[in-house]
Amino acid sequence: MIERDMGHYIVINRNDVDAYLSDHGKETLQQLLEGIESNRLQNGKPIRDYVVVSNKRPELYETVWDAVLHTIQKEQNK
Repeated sequence: MIERDMGHYIVINRNDVDAYLSDHGKETLQQLLEGIESNRLQNGKPIRDYVVVSNKRPELYETVWDAVLHTIQKEQNK
């Protein structure tokens, strides 16, 4: 059984950034993100886009999670 790895990604809502970070915090976050992107490119890794589904909408969340789980299991069985 594949368990949900909730610590695999860091997801930050932009509204939370605007509401709860100081200007210095926002600048620091931007520098961190740019550093990660730059180093990924230097190491020949592509920049990734992600789809995030919050548990704010439980039915959608479970549907998407089931699709991800199905895909992972399918890949493992190849």
